[in-house]
Amino acid sequence: MENNVSFLEEKKCTGCGLCSHICNRDAIKIVADPSKHHFIFPIIDKNKCTNCGLCLKKCPLNSHSIPSFTDNPTVILYKNDDHAQALESSSGGVFLVIAESVLKSNGIVYGASWSANLKVLHKRVTNANDLKPLLGSKYIQSYISKEIYKSIQEDISNGKRILFSGTPCQVAAVRNLFGKDIPKNLLLVEVICHGVPNQYGFDKQIEEEEQRIKGKIATFKFRYKKRIESNNRAFCYSYCKSGKEYQVSGSYEYLPYYSEFQNGKIYRKSCYACKFRNNHRFSDLTIGDFWGITKIDSSVKTEFGKSIIFINTEKGRELTSVLENKKEYDFDVCKNLNGAYLFDANVNSDYSIYESADKNHFMRFKTSHILVSTKILIKNALKFVSNFLTKTKYSYILLVKKKKL
Repeated sequence: MENNVSFLEEKKCTGCGLCSHICNRDAIKIVADPSKHHFIFPIIDKNKCTNCGLCLKKCPLNSHSIPSFTDNPTVILYKNDDHAQALESSSGGVFLVIAESVLKSNGIVYGASWSANLKVLHKRVTNANDLKPLLGSKYIQSYISKEIYKSIQEDISNGKRILFSGTPCQVAAVRNLFGKDIPKNLLLVEVICHGVPNQYGFDKQIEEEEQRIKGKIATFKFRYKKRIESNNRAFCYSYCKSGKEYQVSGSYEYLPYYSEFQNGKIYRKSCYACKFRNNHRFSDLTIGDFWGITKIDSSVKTEFGKSIIFINTEKGRELTSVLENKKEYDFDVCKNLNGAYLFDANVNSDYSIYESADKNHFMRFKTSHILVSTKILIKNALKFVSNFLTKTKYSYILLVKKKKL
């Protein structure tokens, strides 16, 4: 009987890639599998595999490591008062402050980053000026390469203070690199995660948009914010054409990939039965949006632009010592406010969106995406008049700004 991760069920594998790094025979590759809606999975080369079982032993799903989670973690509200930093962040900007403090102590930060071609992958950062690509939500599964895992091990061995940020399953994978004896200089921060779609789906959405605008998209933002204290479920992208730079922004309903993410329909199958929620935390800190804070604290005027922080370990408590203007709350009161903290998304997955992509008619705008509501239709009409009068380029997505390069 084979003794490797090929026997993991599709609905369980998280695609963390640790098995590929840990295999000393180079027998495991992590690839986007077309037969599994293009999500990444391990592929075993049977000619190289010796059935040593190391990949199964290190797999977070089979790990016997003791989670960091405590029965009653401390909960903190935080908002970054630096306006520019808060606009670049998805919620209250806590990650940037903590990451900067680690870098100031000659540490190193690892996190999900946009690459030059709009791919999402984990990156090693040693300078605060390079942190910006790590900020903000990226609703795509980040790829962690073998080189990144190797680099983390080397940095830890060299005594560097390491901060790793990722989804709960990715954090569990990094922790499993070191077994039960977790290095004191390894700091783990997980984001509250709904679930992850894949790079293929996003790439196809971008291809469709580029065909429509007849230009090349250079940057993209999920949860785009014009103001800190406002709804941040919009998107924004920029592109160049004929010597001019354009910026397109709009509500998530207008972008099918983003809309299906919000509806919880395009996550990988393991996300609908996540093994790393509830009392299976492997991180020092869990961070996310403090949704519902106004329900429990009338002194807080809005829930937008606020971070919730669950302190799971003493190392996590030390990390939050650099935060100013924080406020502590009772765990039992807060634990249900951000639903993704404890609960999986409903199993309403609909992968037809990926199947349509294979047929090259993936992200066509459907009536359901345009005729969202009377309010948006009126808003769109007003935007059309405004753009016409100001001689800016109109887009039915809501707004396009134009400026010379």
